[in-house]
Amino acid sequence: MRIMPGILLSYLFVSLSAYSSQDIATNYNYFQLKLNSSRIIYHPDSKGVSITVSNQQGYPMLVRPTILSGDKKNILKSYIATPTLFKIDEKQNSKIRLTQIDKSENKPNQETLNWLCVLGVPPSDDSDEWNETHKKNSPIIDFKINVKTCIKIFNRPNVLRGTSEEAASSLVWSKKDGKLIVDNPTGYYINFNSISIDGHNIKKSGYIEPFSKKEFNLPKDITVNKILWSVITDIGGISSSKVTNL
Repeated sequence: MRIMPGILLSYLFVSLSAYSSQDIATNYNYFQLKLNSSRIIYHPDSKGVSITVSNQQGYPMLVRPTILSGDKKNILKSYIATPTLFKIDEKQNSKIRLTQIDKSENKPNQETLNWLCVLGVPPSDDSDEWNETHKKNSPIIDFKINVKTCIKIFNRPNVLRGTSEEAASSLVWSKKDGKLIVDNPTGYYINFNSISIDGHNIKKSGYIEPFSKKEFNLPKDITVNKILWSVITDIGGISSSKVTNL
C-alpha cells in the first residue's frame, strides 16, 4: 500500500534527576496506523464507505481522521469521517466511516481528488496503560513520534463507468523539445506506477489529472523509441505493463 506519511516529533520527556552517573537509554515510540486500502473510489450516490484502521504497535493510541483538499492545504467540510477521535488498543482493528455531506464541489464529468489522513496520537504519560507498558527502571529519553498516513479519495461521477486502468489506454504520448509529453483526454486521475523510456526510468512519475497534459524532462542524448509504463489500479494493484512506440 502506498501511503504518504508526514512525521511530527510531538513530545520529548527526559528523566535525569536520579541517574546522573548512568548511561541514558533512548526509546522511540512510533504512533503510526495502517489502513487496509491505498485509495477510496467514492461515488456521489454512495451513503458512505468504511475503511479498516489497524494499530500494529504494542501500545494503545488515539486515532484522529481528517479530510484534506487535493493539494493537502485545507481541511474539507464536505466530508465527515467518524468517529472523529477514538482509541484503538494495541494489535487491534477498528473502522472509520467516510461520508460526503456536501456535493457542491463535485464535477459532473471528471473525478475530484481529496485525501483521508489518519494521525496516531499518543496517550498521556500518566495513563495507566502507558505506564504499565513503559515502566522506566533506568534513565531514558522517550521520543513519541506521530506519523500521519494519507490515502487518496477519488470522487468519481456516475458518467465514468469504467476503471482508471481502462482509461489509461486512452493516454496519448509524444515528445517535443527534450520533453516527454502525456495527454490525458479522460475524466479520470491516472496514477503511474512506472514509466521507462528505452530502459531509463522516470523518477516520481506521480499522476496526471483529468483532461490535462504532463511533461517529463528527458535524459540528454536519449532517442525515444519505446515507452514502457504501468499504472496503479482502482484497488491499489499494479497493471500489466503497456508499450507505446513513438
